[in-house]
Amino acid sequence: MKRFQFRLQKVLDVRELVLQDSERSLAASLAQLVRTEAVLDVCRGHLLLAEQSIASRLSEGQWDARCMLALHGDFARCDKALKTAQVASSGAARQVDSAREEVLKRRTEVESLEVLRRHAEESWKEDSRRLDMAAMDELASLRHQRRRQQEKTSC
Repeated sequence: MKRFQFRLQKVLDVRELVLQDSERSLAASLAQLVRTEAVLDVCRGHLLLAEQSIASRLSEGQWDARCMLALHGDFARCDKALKTAQVASSGAARQVDSAREEVLKRRTEVESLEVLRRHAEESWKEDSRRLDMAAMDELASLRHQRRRQQEKTSC
């Protein structure tokens, strides 16, 4: 008997490859998000240190203009770096969200084709069973007819 062959197997194979590509893209997006979150944490730490440095100088009564300008410049650089990191982090988060949507879309396509494959295979098995049963019935009826013929001729 002929083996089961799904007509859309090549389409299913291609969809699975596309799904794998989109999963790799999602993994890369997640890695980028982790990196930007790490940079964001570092920037927050630097900003906190700059704030603490300014606060400690003020509490000690050190009002030197040059020192305060340098500390303020450091604070401004840290604040700018933090804002840049926040923008990069939000961009990376949007990219992760779009990659997740793409993976879900591709996974749905693959699953729908797999459902079609299962239904086609079940239908093929049922047809095979019917053909086997028809062949068995044919053999049984031929055997029965031969016996009747033999019984008639022996009498």
